Amino acid sequence: MMNNSEAHNRLLSACCQYLPLRGWIVHQNANQPTYDAKAGCYRSQGKHKLKGMPDLTAFKDGRTVFVEVKTGKGKLNPDQKVCKTMLEAAGFTVILARSIDDLEGLK
Repeated sequence: MMNNSEAHNRLLSACCQYLPLRGWIVHQNANQPTYDAKAGCYRSQGKHKLKGMPDLTAFKDGRTVFVEVKTGKGKLNPDQKVCKTMLEAAGFTVILARSIDDLEGLK
């Protein structure tokens, strides 16, 4: 049986493979600090990083769509809820994807 992290990574990978097949350019947002083995520490994410940013940003025909991947009964954390609200208020589409089926409506 897969744990939540493995299931999340599988779904994230599936989304990253599916969207380009539909003509989307996909960028996976680095939401976790990156460990720099050479320096022996985590790299700073920068002071202007938006907390709660969705996992993926997809671009097509002048449109930008954000995709937050959740598995099982996973819920948006408070930072993700605030970010989703801000992005939607700015006119962007934010999709909560629990399966590839949630991306089917994107044209």
